[in-house]
Amino acid sequence: MTSYRLDRLAVLPLIGLHVIGAGLATILAFFVWGPLGVLVALLLLHAARLALLPPSVARTDPEGIRLGGQFSVKPVRVPWAAVEDVSIDGRTLQFDRTDGGSASLPLVYVGAQRDALVKDVYDRLNAVNGYRRFDPSAD
Repeated sequence: MTSYRLDRLAVLPLIGLHVIGAGLATILAFFVWGPLGVLVALLLLHAARLALLPPSVARTDPEGIRLGGQFSVKPVRVPWAAVEDVSIDGRTLQFDRTDGGSASLPLVYVGAQRDALVKDVYDRLNAVNGYRRFDPSAD
C-alpha cells in the first residue's frame, strides 16, 4: 500500500488554527476556568501530530485506490477493475467508473507528490488490465 499525505501548503493553516485556538484557550484558562488547560494541551498535541504526520489523502494498493480523508474530500474507495478512464482535468485527478459514476481528487492536496501519485495510478491500472492502456504522458 502506498499512502500520499496532505501537502504542507494545506497543513500549515490547520496548524496555525490549532495554535491560535490553544492561545485563546490559555487566556480563558487563566481568567475564566482553569481546566481549559487540558484543551490547550490537546490542541498543541494535535498541531504537532499534523506537523509530523499529515493525514493521508490518497492510498493505493493492488485492489484499488481510496481518495479523500480527514481534511480533504469525502473518502471514497474505487477498485481498479471499476475504473473505465482516468484523466487530469486541470488540477484534478478524475476517475470515471464503469457504473457511470466518477470520483475526483484535487491534486493540490498532494502537492509535490502529484507526479508520483499519477504515475502510481497509471502503473497500477496497467498492471490490472495487463496491457499499456493508460499512458500518463498522453495527458
